[in-house]
Amino acid sequence: ENTNSIGAIIKEAWRVLKSECMLLVITYGNPQGRIPFFTNLVEGVEQTPWDITIRRVPFSPSALLTRRLRVRLKGQPLRTVTKEVLSEEMAKVQEDLYRFDTMEDRGPEKNTFCFAYCCKKKSNGMAIKVMDKTKPAAPAEKFS
Repeated sequence: ENTNSIGAIIKEAWRVLKSECMLLVITYGNPQGRIPFFTNLVEGVEQTPWDITIRRVPFSPSALLTRRLRVRLKGQPLRTVTKEVLSEEMAKVQEDLYRFDTMEDRGPEKNTFCFAYCCKKKSNGMAIKVMDKTKPAAPAEKFS
């Protein structure tokens, strides 16, 4: 991952968006690693020109199952999976989805979710409000 490119992309999005417009960024990266990309877009200013709401977004059941099977099969084709293995992994996917709202961030390789950063460009450009909604999702809150 090229962090210079990520920063440049977010900076360019900020430059071209009108005030009050939205940027949606979906990534495996947790808030501690991603929020810095949204700050310091304007030289000499230490705050972010965005209001940011962060949400956890669960993977689909089929994506979770495929991910689990690929690990379990260790490189063998998915068509080689047995009914027993499929049944075991489906039960684990159900458990993961059931525990989604209480799961710890285990890193991109093991998480059953990704993060969505809903970024609203500030009209005055220099206020900061970060609402960390990494617990799953009731409907998004409106705030200014």
